[in-house]
Amino acid sequence: MDSEAALASGAGFGAWRSEMAGELRTLAALHAGEVDAKVLRRLGEADYPAESVLPVDDDGTRQAVDLMRRAVAELRDATTEDTDELAVDYAAIYLTGALHLSPNESAWLDEDHLERQQPMFEVRAWYERYGLRAADWRCRPEDNLSLQLVFIATLLELPDEQAAMNEVATFMDQHLLRWLDSFCGGVAARCSTKFYGALALYTGSMTRTLRAVIAELGGIARVEIPPADAARPARHDPTLQPMHYVPGVAPSW
Repeated sequence: MDSEAALASGAGFGAWRSEMAGELRTLAALHAGEVDAKVLRRLGEADYPAESVLPVDDDGTRQAVDLMRRAVAELRDATTEDTDELAVDYAAIYLTGALHLSPNESAWLDEDHLERQQPMFEVRAWYERYGLRAADWRCRPEDNLSLQLVFIATLLELPDEQAAMNEVATFMDQHLLRWLDSFCGGVAARCSTKFYGALALYTGSMTRTLRAVIAELGGIARVEIPPADAARPARHDPTLQPMHYVPGVAPSW
């Protein structure tokens, strides 16, 4: 199903933007905190991810959606052992840096790979334009993945549809899409649970597809801004290099 057909089948572009924003907020919440048995049960009952307003029209996207759905289904009746394992994996990915993969943009785009650097301040400036700010940037900086997803959802809900398209496209091109594939691919390859591996691949697929829809419907071609040397660690250490998901390369889970 192409993007125009997907929109024609709904209540128009305004409704599509609203539903897409809701999907992004759900995705952001899954990256923002540990999931417990109650959350997993609710995801399972909803058959998450249920049919998206985004088109699922290529093998990579179908694979990511199917993997996420199966990971959720397997945890619908999660045990304490399951949730404990997920908590450990969540900490390794998002809190302790054990996987050498940061969910914050600065670590990828800063030339010294440091947190809370210029990329964070650039993202903060975007938020300030819309009267938004991080609750506590010392705890979760503005360039964190979950906050960027929420911000994109907010931009999608701007009253002016063309402005919404333009702002989402520009923000994604200048920020999120410059590093997200490296983060998601790295998590999928290094994490220890199927759930977080699937979430990483689904997040990467969903954001790329959203940008493609905006390019198609809004006529706003993607501007690819390479991270250049900033994405390569200063020291030649293969354990620290950003990774891209390569189909056929088996993850640890």
